[in-house]
Amino acid sequence: MDRFTVIRFFLHPLHDHDGNIIGVGGITQDITDYCLIKTKLIEKQHDLKLLEAAIANTTDAVVIAEADQIDGYGPRIVFVNDAYTKMTGYKREEIIGKTPRILQGPKTDRNELKRLRHALEHYEHCEIEVLNYKKSGQEFWSSIAISPVLNDKNIPTHWIAIKRDTTRIRLQKLEAEKAIIEAQESEKYYIGRELHDNVAQLLVGSLLSLGMVKDVPAKGNKWLKQTIKRIHEAINEIRKMSHQLAPATFGDRGFKKAIEALLKSINHENKFSIIFNFDEFDEIKLSADLKLNLFRILQEQIQNIIKHAAANTIDVSIRIIDNIVSMRVLDNGKGFNTGITLNGIGLENIKKRTEMFYGDFSLKSSIGNGCEIVVNIPLN
Repeated sequence: MDRFTVIRFFLHPLHDHDGNIIGVGGITQDITDYCLIKTKLIEKQHDLKLLEAAIANTTDAVVIAEADQIDGYGPRIVFVNDAYTKMTGYKREEIIGKTPRILQGPKTDRNELKRLRHALEHYEHCEIEVLNYKKSGQEFWSSIAISPVLNDKNIPTHWIAIKRDTTRIRLQKLEAEKAIIEAQESEKYYIGRELHDNVAQLLVGSLLSLGMVKDVPAKGNKWLKQTIKRIHEAINEIRKMSHQLAPATFGDRGFKKAIEALLKSINHENKFSIIFNFDEFDEIKLSADLKLNLFRILQEQIQNIIKHAAANTIDVSIRIIDNIVSMRVLDNGKGFNTGITLNGIGLENIKKRTEMFYGDFSLKSSIGNGCEIVVNIPLN
């Protein structure tokens, strides 16, 4: 486009000595740059109005905070939109000047917060999903995406965060995971039943047949004894496997008896000193799904102890406190650094099973100090 020029004229009359107008004088001024700047300012004001309208009407919460850290607690909030106040229950004046920590609580994932802290310290984009708390104390899941805002010198001055309530999506995901686990349990029950009813019966028949063999040479007797021993071992292994795969119902023995049997089955060589505390309560308070879930969590953690802990003491307690069933599993093994090894498949399975029933899972461990897990699940 060809450059244009904007000229401003200042005209004034010319007078003679008697005051008569004898002509017109004028001054010209090039105001092209001024007009261009003013036009750009008008365009920017228009863009800002559009941006303000978009922020005001979006269903996602928008937060703007200063880039400077405040006593290690996080950036100070300078703006929130109406969606934020609606999502959290806080009024705008209750939020401005505070830090995002105001929405954190006891169940907020500390590992996710560490990721967020790292991004803040290095002025990097970051996305996390955590459990937050409204002003009323109600829990809700939210995804948070933060990005630094830079000035014309490329220096971070503010943070902008987009916050979205993901509670419904999270619950749908948990229900889907629950359905998957239920399907897996059905499959395990089928496999366990087949092992018990078919394979084990075949081995028992083979054992009876071998026991009836008579009048064989001495070497044959030795071979028969070894075969009988191995078949016994196979039967025991299959029984153990079927019990692990298919306690889909606890039958007449009940939940407590099933756990006692599990603890006994892993201690047939008396490698462990096992302590089991089970508060007396009506097992009817626990649904069949919840009992199975707790049983699987205990199985998972016991396998972790056997494989990794090098422990000789296992302490298990199950109690109901304030309408919450609490299961604690403690060992005196070698422990581990939770900052490095929190992402194991076993622990992740325990965490998912706990969340599936809207409970919370905590873990404590350090090198040389064993490991403790606590699972708390509300009965309602």
